Amino acid sequence: MNPIEDTNIISFFDEFYKRINSNSIFYKKKDNLFISKLLNSDHEILHAAFGDIGDKIVAFLKSVDISHSNIEDCYDGIFKDNGEFNQVFDELCSYYNFGKANKFTRLGDLLQSFMSKYVLDNFKILSKIDVPENNRCNLRFLSDNEKKEKIRCQKKMQIIDLNSAYKKGIYNFNSHPNNFYNFLRFDKSLENEVKNMEIKAKRYEDLGCSFLANEITNNLQSYHDYVRQTYFGFNRITMSTASLILSRNFNYKTSVTPTIFSGQSDIFKIFVTQELFGKYFFNENEEINGYEYEPKIYPLNYFNDIMTDKIKDVISKLENFPEANNKSIFDFYGLIVPSVDFPVLSKDKNYSFIDCNGRLQVYQDCLESKYEFDKNMIQNKYFTPIIVAEKDHKCYFITYWI
Repeated sequence: MNPIEDTNIISFFDEFYKRINSNSIFYKKKDNLFISKLLNSDHEILHAAFGDIGDKIVAFLKSVDISHSNIEDCYDGIFKDNGEFNQVFDELCSYYNFGKANKFTRLGDLLQSFMSKYVLDNFKILSKIDVPENNRCNLRFLSDNEKKEKIRCQKKMQIIDLNSAYKKGIYNFNSHPNNFYNFLRFDKSLENEVKNMEIKAKRYEDLGCSFLANEITNNLQSYHDYVRQTYFGFNRITMSTASLILSRNFNYKTSVTPTIFSGQSDIFKIFVTQELFGKYFFNENEEINGYEYEPKIYPLNYFNDIMTDKIKDVISKLENFPEANNKSIFDFYGLIVPSVDFPVLSKDKNYSFIDCNGRLQVYQDCLESKYEFDKNMIQNKYFTPIIVAEKDHKCYFITYWI
């Protein structure tokens, strides 16, 4: 079998490239008065009002570029000028200054104790606030690119767990598309998909097919979330959803095991047949018909040395995005690879495979072997991964690696 050379993927990338060079009108930069107010406030007031959280707020705002067009949306919009936290802060300052002027020492202590609890109860997101170096979040706001890349390089490869998807059964798997056109930048297909799912769920409910209706209804909330959280025209996607679509995209096989319990979906698995690997084998003396699907997400820097000029250009545009005043709009970039579980076939428990040139590659470390195998397969175009990006620990679809 020849390596994957899909003209549809090339066409998809060309369409994506047009869209990444098209500006939206979603975001307009405006000065954030609340952030300026916090930075210019008396440190004593911040600490008295919010305790250690006040210190962390100031430390975070001082560590990032507050001129970034997306800055007020961080931490669920807590720093918006018209937000509730801004109003609470203004009232607190008034009470604090009044109490201080009238020497209400005991009242001040009570106010600080009360406000610390009030803030944690009503603005829970503030408990997560920290400088990007500590929580590896909001890296897009760092103006120091060297520091940003250093933090990005701390991420490691992860195997994407599909157990929950498998338990939902083959019906859920088949409900996913077999390509990523619905997730292209500016695409509105998901909105239509939500409407169609609502209609279909009602139809099944009217027919008394409550099981099928429930399957659709359970997925509706996540679709609603995807639609609401569009960002600069880029669409939300989960890593498990992306993995399922990838497997359908490249016609990976499925096996279904019927369950003996009523009301439960049949258990299914995804596997990859040997024919996909061409001249690649995991053991020179043994051939296996199929391997269990094991999608992985790698930080993009794992593949810097084989990155194509097209992908370099895409990342450069995202790191210098015109609609964000030529600043970064994502915290991390990852590559989801439609790979397989690496079998251990040799008696000495080494991890090995025969590459497309017939050379035996042997590794003693499992993770290293997985990485080297995936890299080899990507470089020789047997695997076509997708690029995703992360903002506030949420995943967004970008495009295919091409």
